[in-house]
Order: sequence, then C-alpha cells, then structure tokens
Amino acid sequence: MCLCFATGAPIFGEYACDAMKVLLIDCEGRLLTTHRIRRMARTMGIAPGDLRDRLYVVDASTVGAISEISNLLAIEQIVNEHEIGMIGLDSYTTAMLAANIEANSPQYASLAQLLGRLGVLVLAVAHANKGIADGNEPSLNDIAYSGAVVALSQTAIMVHYPDAQDRDTVRLTCGRAPETRFEGFDVRFHDEAEGGLSLHPVTRAARADVKQPPEVIRRLARAGTNADLVERLLADMDPTNA
Repeated sequence: MCLCFATGAPIFGEYACDAMKVLLIDCEGRLLTTHRIRRMARTMGIAPGDLRDRLYVVDASTVGAISEISNLLAIEQIVNEHEIGMIGLDSYTTAMLAANIEANSPQYASLAQLLGRLGVLVLAVAHANKGIADGNEPSLNDIAYSGAVVALSQTAIMVHYPDAQDRDTVRLTCGRAPETRFEGFDVRFHDEAEGGLSLHPVTRAARADVKQPPEVIRRLARAGTNADLVERLLADMDPTNA
C-alpha cells in the first residue's frame, strides 16, 4: 500500500489513490523491507530508482522508543521538509515494545495520538492477539486489548491466513470504515522468475457500486488534515448547500 501511494498505482490493482510522498518507518529492520519493496516495484514495472524522493524508508530499530519527543520531532521535520503525505509504520506493536507500555493500558495509544497530530495519512501495522487460531478471522478486539488504538483508527483492514497450510495467501476484510466498507477478498503472493514479487486478488465478492471505494480512499487521505477542515468549513458556508 505504501508503494501504491508513492507511485499513484491502484491498490491491489483496483482501488485508486492519489500519489504522494511516503515515509515508511520500519521498526524491524529496513534491509528486508527495502528488498521487498524493490521486488514489488519491478513486478509493477517501476524502476526502483524511480522511488527516490518518493518513498523514504527509515530504520527505527536503532533509535529506541519512537514516542520519545526527540524522535517525534525528527519525524515531524522529515514530514515538513519532504512534504510527506503518508506515513507507514511497521509495526506499531514493535514500536511500543521499546516504550515498555502494556498493550492493555490506555497509554498504549499515545504514539497513535502523536502521529495523528502530524495531519497526514497514517497506515500502521498492528499485530493481533497471537492466540488467534489460523483460519479464524480477527476482530477489532484483537488489536491492542484495551481498544485504545482501535478507537483512534478511522479505518481498520484485517489480514489473516484463511488456510493454515497456505502461507502465500492472505485474506483482507474491513473491520471498520467511516462510510463504505469493501467486501473481503483473498490476495496471493508469488515469486516471479526475474526476481519480482507479485500479489494478485484471487477471490472477490461482487459489490453494488465499484465507483465508491476510490473516492472514499481519496477522502480518507485528506481526513483530519487542515485541507479537510477548510473544505468542511467552506461547505458549511456555501449557501448552495443550504
């Protein structure tokens, strides 16, 4: 998804999104992530070099707790200097380990609150309860037991293995959406001969209106930003909307 936002390519080949500069904060080591991004880019017909100045990968595993003021100020500086429109965090769970805050405490959502103040789209990976059995669909309650992080999320996309024996296929479902939710579908990953990494939807339920999701995604990219607030104020002041 970060790669699609950085290039403007449709997410999963179907859901349109506006191209914007992306900051990917990797808390689990950036080398593997960078290698995976390059493989995906090749499969999409994108030269990895074209991602320069579009997708920035920062290794957060060496800086300790991201929630520290100094680190947050550094992130804010990157966002402002490079005009970042989206932040990817992989993963929120790992980022909070350094803060030594238990997942069942309200303070577990402190990093989400601070990132929300940046006024950009934030996509955070949060690991669900490891007790979920393979094949069982996760729920919002499985993310941060207190629900503190879930409460701050406008949209939640749940990902799990529908078949414990097939580790190349994952199922995506919509746990929460502000307006329009998508029907669940499966995505299969496979290696390409030239070294690329492909992912393709393999099952998809029919939707009543395929034109709504792209517009919803564009609105979500602006939700909570100053631009979004101005648009809402102007709409309220427009006499044609009375």
